[in-house]
Amino acid sequence: MVLFEYDLIFVLKSNVFALQMHCKYIAKYYTVKYMSQSQSISTPPGLTEAIALGEGQTIEFKEAPSKLDKEIVAFANANGGVIFCGVDDSGKVVGTSVANSVRSEIQNIARNCDPQIQIKIEVLSGDVLRVEVPEGKSKPYQCSSGFFMRMGANAQKLKASEIKSLLRSNERFYDSEVCGDALV
Repeated sequence: MVLFEYDLIFVLKSNVFALQMHCKYIAKYYTVKYMSQSQSISTPPGLTEAIALGEGQTIEFKEAPSKLDKEIVAFANANGGVIFCGVDDSGKVVGTSVANSVRSEIQNIARNCDPQIQIKIEVLSGDVLRVEVPEGKSKPYQCSSGFFMRMGANAQKLKASEIKSLLRSNERFYDSEVCGDALV
């Protein structure tokens, strides 16, 4: 049996989707296991839960809020995620500046992505910034360094073929959609 390019892409997308669903299941399982009773499953992880889970598909630790553009773009191109600035890679809280100028700089980084990304910034524990990046609706996203995708605990630079695949996955074909109120 010969697989054509589109068949292969469909198989790959199906496997990626299955892996993403499995990762979401694991993340929810551990979030439920480690979170307090007052939180809901849909609540993104707080600092304590994130440290317990460690870095992964949806959690990134940064000691300082610098060079966040790659991480923001990578999360937007994947399933979204949360960046904790002021936490080192081992999960130790080291603190960082939470001044308005720093938060404004982070917002500017997200706005300078193409297309721009809407993020939420919150101050935790007085010296930790929590930057929530939603899954993008207009993929692919890029920063000045290129296109990135979150893969496990890393932001990986995308190849041209991966960018094309991401573009195709977001295409809408209106000739294949049913219009309920259309007259024939």
